[in-house]
Amino acid sequence: MGDTVTTPARRRPYLQKLSGDSGPLRIGLLDHYPCGGAVHPDCAQAVRQTAHLLQALGHHVEPAFPTALGDPTITERLNIVASSHMAQMIARLSETLGREATPDDVEHHPWALACGKGREAGAVEYAQALAAFTRHRRAMHQWWADGHDLLLAPTTGEPPAPLDTFTPAPGDPLANRHLQAKYTAFTRAFNLVGQPAISLPLHWNAPDCPSASNSSPPTAGRTSSSTSPHSSKRPSLSAQSSPPTR
Repeated sequence: MGDTVTTPARRRPYLQKLSGDSGPLRIGLLDHYPCGGAVHPDCAQAVRQTAHLLQALGHHVEPAFPTALGDPTITERLNIVASSHMAQMIARLSETLGREATPDDVEHHPWALACGKGREAGAVEYAQALAAFTRHRRAMHQWWADGHDLLLAPTTGEPPAPLDTFTPAPGDPLANRHLQAKYTAFTRAFNLVGQPAISLPLHWNAPDCPSASNSSPPTAGRTSSSTSPHSSKRPSLSAQSSPPTR
C-alpha cells in the first residue's frame, strides 16, 4: 500500500536554503494544552520566552495553532492501532519462541495493551482508525496551508520527570497513562502527520532542568529562523535561556 506520508519534492538543494533569507515568518504560539488547560509554568515560560526571541528577530508571533491538534478522538484511534500492532508483535514473538508468549516474556505495559484493545479491535475498527488518521493529517496540514510558517509550542507539558516516574503501578501497568499524556500532548501528533519538528532546550528552570520549545514547520515551505542567517539581528539571551554555569 506504500507510505501514508511522503516528502514533497525539494525545489532547490537544501544547502541553498541555508544561505537564503526567509524574511519574516508568521508563527503560531501555543502555550497551553491543545485540548485546554494550563501547562506547567516552567514550560509556559520557556515557549513564551522563545516567542519573544523570535519577535526580536523580526518575525510575527500570534496566538494560533491547528485545532486538529486538540482533537479528543484521536487518542482512542491511536490506542486501537498501537494496541493492534502490539498484539501482532506478541503473536510474532510466540512464533519465534515456538510457544505461546507469556507476561514473563515482555514488559507489563505492552502486554496490557495487546491483551486489552489489541485483541478486542476488529478489522473494520482498525480501518476506521487509519481513515481517521488521514483526516487528521489533512486537517493539521491545512493550518500551514492557510498561511502559517511555524508552530511554536512546549515540547512537554511538564518539566523533566525523575527516572522512576513512569514505573507502572503493581497490578495496573496502564495506571500512569494520564501522566504520560502530559508529556506527549505536543509531539504525538507529528508522529502521525509526518511533519518535521525540532525541540530546542532554550530555557532552564530553577532545578537546572531544560524546558524545551517545539517548532514545527510545514512539510514544504520557507526556511525557519533557526536555519536562516540573521547576522544583523542577534537578540541578547537572558540567563534563564542559557545553560547554567557550573
